[in-house]
Parts: sequence; C-alpha cells; structure tokens
Amino acid sequence: MEVREYETMFLVEEGHWWYQGLHNLAETMIRSEAPIKMLDAGCGTGKLLDILADLKPVGFDFSPDAIKLSRKRNAPNLALASITDIPFKNASFDAAVSMDVLCNLNEADGLKALKDMRATLKPGGLLLINLPAFEFMRGDHDRAVHIKRRFTKKELETMLEAAGFKIDMITYRNIFLFPPAFLVRTFQRFFPAKNPKSDLGLPPAIVNGFFKNILFFENRLIRLGVTFPFGLSVFCAARKG
Repeated sequence: MEVREYETMFLVEEGHWWYQGLHNLAETMIRSEAPIKMLDAGCGTGKLLDILADLKPVGFDFSPDAIKLSRKRNAPNLALASITDIPFKNASFDAAVSMDVLCNLNEADGLKALKDMRATLKPGGLLLINLPAFEFMRGDHDRAVHIKRRFTKKELETMLEAAGFKIDMITYRNIFLFPPAFLVRTFQRFFPAKNPKSDLGLPPAIVNGFFKNILFFENRLIRLGVTFPFGLSVFCAARKG
C-alpha cells in the first residue's frame, strides 16, 4: 500500500464508519474471550490495538510506515514483520485477528500465513479474519491499495480448513450497502480512474453516522447468529483444530 494511503488510514481510522463497524465486531468477540493474549497480524496503523490496549495486545506489520504511525497511538508491543514469516513462538497467543491482510497475498502465501497464524495460537485459540468479498466487486479502491484477491465465503472456508482451522462462524457482512457499492464498482470496471484513490476519505458526519449505525445493527445480528448471503466483506471466526 502507498505511504499516502497509510497516512489517510491513520487520520480516519478512529472515525470512519467502515473501521468503526469492523472494530466493533472484532472487539466484542475478542472481549468475550478475555482475559487473553492477542496478536494483531497485519495491524496497519494500530487502531484496533489502541481499542484493546487494556489487553496488552501484540501487533506486527510489514510496513515501516504503518509501524511508525502505530507508535503514534502509543502501541507498546509492535514488531516489523511479514505475515508469511511471523516472528513469535508456537502457542504464544489465545487469539489472533487479521483484518484485510490476506487479500494482499497470492494463494500459496495466504495459506502459509494461515498456517503460521495457527502455529502461534494455543490449542482452541481463536482467529478472527475479515477480507474483501467477490472478484466482481473489484474497483478503483482495490487498485489504489493493491488488493490482489477478493474472496467468496467458500474460498475462505476452504483455505482455513486446509490450514487446520475449524470454523465457528462465517458470514458476509456490510450487506445493506452492497447494492449501491455494486453500482459504483460496476461503473469503475468499465471506466477505471487513471489515478485511482482508495475509499478511505471521511464522508460528511451525517452520512458517516448513518453508515456506522447500519454496520452496528448488522453486528448485533451477527452476534445473535445471523449470517448473510452476500456483502462487501467476508468475516470468519475460527479455532485452532
């Protein structure tokens, strides 16, 4: 990802509806397991580490720019490392999260990363993973942040099982905003921007709040066991088998 995109992420991650929705879902699931030792595999600019700071989580990212920005949030336990070469001992963590990271890898590297994450978990350890869904939803954002792959639920399920995980729950999410996003991405496929930018810009407060409330409502349904047949992302909770 370009340096400017990390800088944008750092500036908007706390208040952007997309991150608020994702972090709310991840936080509630992690806290239901607490007290635990947690790893954020591909922590980006560190907002989830900040949210869960009382748990003293550990985070790493392959980007020096991301780590530098994470340090500005006073995240104490950071490492510069790749998700395909995780520098922690086996069975070190009770839980791991990986938010929109494997989409930057090819299939072989993605499977290796999952196996490495599994190795760092204790028996029965929890993995939370979020990834962009459906190749037909590829657009300017993907080009701007170098997303290599989008996933179906079945593809993610197959990879996790091949890596030795057992699925607790898997669902698409961000279903209510899928229809307008589909129209935008379809247009972008036929008329791609010459200089693509990510979708990370912060919208007007009223729009941002509306979208945030939609995602928080979805999160409540997911926590009640509801799964969705489509959405902008695919989200999974799995355990080390």
